[in-house]
Amino acid sequence: MRLLESKQPALRYASVLALCDETKAALQDRLRELLTGYLKRAGIPQEARLDLHSCLAKLGDGRARQAQAAH
Repeated sequence: MRLLESKQPALRYASVLALCDETKAALQDRLRELLTGYLKRAGIPQEARLDLHSCLAKLGDGRARQAQAAH
């Protein structure tokens, strides 16, 4: 999906969250990679972190499920 590779961070971020329910394995891997990268950034607001963890949990990430349950 071209939007995931956009040079515009806001567009790429919105695309990642919009595709959380994607079922194609290759796309899921790219989504996990992008989501994990966002979570490593400093200064991400708590609400955005919850959205990122929620998306990762939908993609089957166990650590994200634990982080989501802690909030």
